[in-house]
Amino acid sequence: MKNTAICLLVMATPAVAQDVIIPEVTYPTLVAEASSAEGFVPKGWKLDHRQSGDLNGDGLDDLMLVLIDDDPRNLVSHESFSENPVNTNPRILAVAFAEKSKAYRLVLENHTLIPRIVEPVFEDPFQKDGSVVSNGTMKISLYAFGSAIWQPVLQFRYDHGAFELIGFEGNVSDRFSGVTTGTSVNYLTGQAEITTGSIENDATKKTTRKLKKAPLLKLQDIGSGLDFSPLPD
Repeated sequence: MKNTAICLLVMATPAVAQDVIIPEVTYPTLVAEASSAEGFVPKGWKLDHRQSGDLNGDGLDDLMLVLIDDDPRNLVSHESFSENPVNTNPRILAVAFAEKSKAYRLVLENHTLIPRIVEPVFEDPFQKDGSVVSNGTMKISLYAFGSAIWQPVLQFRYDHGAFELIGFEGNVSDRFSGVTTGTSVNYLTGQAEITTGSIENDATKKTTRKLKKAPLLKLQDIGSGLDFSPLPD
């Protein structure tokens, strides 16, 4: 799986004219505290996705928010076969912990895990249905479409003052060969399972791998979730 995600992200981009220009953006700084989810939304941005649940074990429902810029200048026309114009407005992933004062305190503001669309693509990389708060953890689901289909889901738990990557589920389907590869990693136990198969039949082959013991990755250190390689070299 070395560099698989990176290769797939490149393949997911259809051929486009060279003169497509993606505007630069300046990310706002979110407020440190607010009384509601809407209070964290900067002027000119929108609340794109919201989940709630206890993420720090204090029994209060916290907020996982995905904000998206609403600048019409980031709607870019192009000559590709995908959606036109393409919405290149960037997103911010944010988490706010509930306080007993009934306010929310910002603990995470991330611009990279959910990648910005920088070239015309067939589908939005952010998958809302699989991006949830559940059982004290946060999952972010992504998608890339090209000669292969790449569907990674990254799972985080808040510990040691940060959101740490504890799990990964990813599926690759090669649209030409029909070969499928599923990767499941539990970073807490250091166990990985790789399942290979084909879209033509139900036969699969499973292999397991024990990862070397290493500190858990922090969300802020991962970069784009589509570029992330779940298994170390």
